[in-house]
Formats: sequence, structure tokens, C-alpha cells
Amino acid sequence: MSTPPSAVRARQTAITPYQKRWTETLRYPLREKALTNAIAMALFSLLSHLPAIGLLMSALFWFAVWKYVFECLNRTAHGHLQPPERALNVGNGAVWHFLGLQLVFSIVWVLLLVFGHPRLAFALVAPAVLLLPAVAMSLAMDGNLRFALRPATWLGIVRRLGGAYLMLWLMLIALCALTVLNSMASFAWGYYYLPVDIVFKVVLIGTLIMIFHLMGYLIYQNHAAFKLSPTAPADTLVRAGDHEASLRQRAGQLHEQGDPAAAAELLRQYLSAHSASIDFHADYLQCLRATGDREALLKHAPVYLGLLAMDNQERRGLSLLRECLDMEPGFTLADPELTMPYANRAIGLGQTRLALALLMNSIRAWPRHILAPEWATLAAEHMPHRGDAPQYADIGPTLQEMLRYCDDLETRRSLEKRFQKLGYRV
Repeated sequence: MSTPPSAVRARQTAITPYQKRWTETLRYPLREKALTNAIAMALFSLLSHLPAIGLLMSALFWFAVWKYVFECLNRTAHGHLQPPERALNVGNGAVWHFLGLQLVFSIVWVLLLVFGHPRLAFALVAPAVLLLPAVAMSLAMDGNLRFALRPATWLGIVRRLGGAYLMLWLMLIALCALTVLNSMASFAWGYYYLPVDIVFKVVLIGTLIMIFHLMGYLIYQNHAAFKLSPTAPADTLVRAGDHEASLRQRAGQLHEQGDPAAAAELLRQYLSAHSASIDFHADYLQCLRATGDREALLKHAPVYLGLLAMDNQERRGLSLLRECLDMEPGFTLADPELTMPYANRAIGLGQTRLALALLMNSIRAWPRHILAPEWATLAAEHMPHRGDAPQYADIGPTLQEMLRYCDDLETRRSLEKRFQKLGYRV
């Protein structure tokens, strides 16, 4: 049975961005089911110290750990935000594939050390861990090893998650470093270190549970882009929006009664403590317009524009973007990565001047950003000659700074020629 469009829409607008639920994310491994599993698995790891069967017990321990965290990832990706009691949905094959990849990497790493290439061995750690979240996400969702190892799969996941993927990588790098230090201490102290090792393993497993829960939530938040249909009932999220609806209705009444300031304050108080739907943010901006509070509108507009971009509704945000540029000619979006989607949409609709204003403001604000050459390339394709665009007469020094940090020599030379042809000294 397909999910009704209204329920899908409610789900998309009701999902809280991961940035606004760090408290829930950090508490996830401390909930009863997750914490119980973490302690049980840490205690089970004691069997790895037994003679004869220690290696087998160690393999079973890590299998249990990865099986459980994969289950957390899978369930969260489908909208179930409570820790599982047991790992039932993720197939054993996905976990064995993951362990096999770790084993292959470990063998290669040790061989490099044995044959006198320590620098290369340690240099491989960062890129290997960089691929870990993408491979884990892919395996946890469909268990297909061949698909998980395709570079196109990795790049697709990284592109969809953006900066959040880098955050996952840094978390795993830090966790790997702590694990190495713990192993060194365990080797040095032997059995005297066991009590500390047990505590460390509880923390290690809990941290992995939290990271994999976050991976799953990022998939859930972007489930449309991943072409995933969450199994959690959409009605729960529809019911979660009931309070929003009542607040919006009350704010509408206050607005109609001639008190938009009270309506804006009512909505602002809710937004200060909760995430809200796109329409809720739109109502808040409407109240701010009615009150004439330009400062508050310019402060909140980037938030609203970011939410529209997450929902592929850049077209809906162009009028607000123009309004903000009229009020503040140097207005920029909160996230530099949203510049291209909005600029491309504006150009596609024939609003070239709006796109150029956004592109030039982004170059002025972030001349060293990795995307700055792309902004400049798009701007150069549509920019008028310097004599016909006095508003950009001072952009030369900023373009020089941007080009100085452009690593691609061919792109740099191409941009220099383009802007010089347009009359700009770069």
C-alpha cells in the first residue's frame, strides 16, 4: 500500500534536522536497550583472553558489535528512533562483508609495516576511514558488497550528506586513535588492565552506536534523495505537527486582529526551542514583514532558504532572496553550498541579475571557498561588461584573492581570460 502524498509531505516537513537534535543523538546509546547491549558485549569480550578459543571469541565479539550498530543504522534510516533490543533486520552477510573488508585492510596495513613502509601504512588510514561511513551505510541498507564498493556509491552518499559526512569521518578518526591507544595500554599492562579495558569497550560500543545512529538519521532526513521509503508510520509525524498547526492558527488570528508583533513573538518562541515545518517558517517571516522588523527578517531568511533548498524548493525562495538583496545588497546565504542551487534556479527562470548578485556576494564573503571558482565560472558566463555593471566595479581584488587560492591551474587561467575580456583587472 503506497503512502498518501499528504503523509509523505508531512513526513518531509516534520523531520527535525540533525543539527537540532544533538541531545537525542548523544542520549541514544544511554537508553536502556542500547546500554544493556553495550555492557553485555563488553563483558563478552573477556572471553577473547581465554587460551585456545580467544581468537574465535574476539571474532564473535566484533561480529556482535557490528551487527548491532548496523541494526541501529538500518532502523534509524527507516524512522524508528528507539534503539533495537536485538539485531534482526540486518543480514549476517552484510556484517561479514564489512568484517572481511576490515580484515583485508588490516593485512595490507601490517604487510606495509613489515616490509618497511610505515609512512604509506599510516597514510592509508585516513582515506580508508573516509570510505567507512559510505560503505557501512550502503551495506546496512541493502547488503550488496559490489554496490557498496563502487566509487559512484561513495561519491553519491558524500554529495547528498555534504559537511555532515566530514563530521562522521572526523568522529571515526578520533575513535580509531583512541582504540589504538587502548590496545597499546592493554598490551603493556596485560591482565591488570582488564577492568579499564571493559569500561573502555562500553564507551567504544556506545560511541559506535551513537555514530551509526547518526548515519541512519542522516539517511532518514534525506530519504527522498536516497530513494528510501521509511517503514515508520507517517501518522506519528502527522500527529507531531498538530501542535504546530494550532500555533499557526493562533498566530493567524493575532495577525488578523492587528497585532502581528504578538503573532511573531508566539512563533519565535516556538522556533527557539523546536524545529518546524517550512510553512511554519513562512508564517513567521510573514509576521516579521508586517511588523517591519528588517533585522529579524534578514536574520531568519537564511534559515528558511536553507530549508527550502533541502526540500528542492529553491524556486519558492527566489522572491525572498530578492527581497533580502533589496534590503541588504551584501546579503548571503547561511550555507555557501546553497549558492549554486539558487543561482542555477534563478538563471533557469531568466532572473540573471538576481543570480549574479548572489554569486558575487558569495565570492566576496568566501573568496577562499572550494566552490568559489564554480561561482566565478557561472558568473562569468552571464556577467555584463564592467562598463555596464558599475555595481561590480570593485570586485577585481576579490577575484584576485579567489584565483590565488584556486588549485586548478587550467580553471584559473580560463577565469582570468574571461574576466579580463569583460574589463575586470584580475
